[in-house]
Amino acid sequence: MRNRLLAGVAVGTVLLAGGCGGTTVTAPEPTTPPIASGSPPPLPDESATPSFEPDDVEPRSGPETEFVSQTGRGTLQVVEFAWHEQGADAEAVPPEKSYLVLKLKITCADGECYHNPAAFRVDSGDGEVTFTGGRDGYGPLLGSGTLDTDDEVEGIVSFDLTQSEATLQFLDEFDDVAGEVEIPE
Repeated sequence: MRNRLLAGVAVGTVLLAGGCGGTTVTAPEPTTPPIASGSPPPLPDESATPSFEPDDVEPRSGPETEFVSQTGRGTLQVVEFAWHEQGADAEAVPPEKSYLVLKLKITCADGECYHNPAAFRVDSGDGEVTFTGGRDGYGPLLGSGTLDTDDEVEGIVSFDLTQSEATLQFLDEFDDVAGEVEIPE
């Protein structure tokens, strides 16, 4: 019996050691990082950095309109708007033309009212309008969601376009125009 037990242990050891198809992994030898030679790079010259001067633009109050969507109705108000020649801060992406910055208030009067900053577009006649998605630095941005009856939300949406009279369109859940307002130059 003792011989059978020893034979079983020997066979098990052989199977575990090399008969399972395993691969031997060897750890790499540790290396030392290269030693830097020469002098360190110069520090940036802070005096050469241009200072940021924000636009001195007074926002104007805007119009309001009622809207009707597939699931509700309410009011879209342009609380204020302004045309800017640059972003809100030094980190903002500069406009290709001008930033139209709109502070909007959406109030749901009945049903459920969808809101999303991408649900707005501007028709200015030239066909080249770019929704900025916050790259301009103006905020707080209008969020996305659904309002119930008597709920309201406020936020900023911005566009990069040539300064001119324009029509702000508010799209519903199916990208149909639910309401629109005229924005003066």
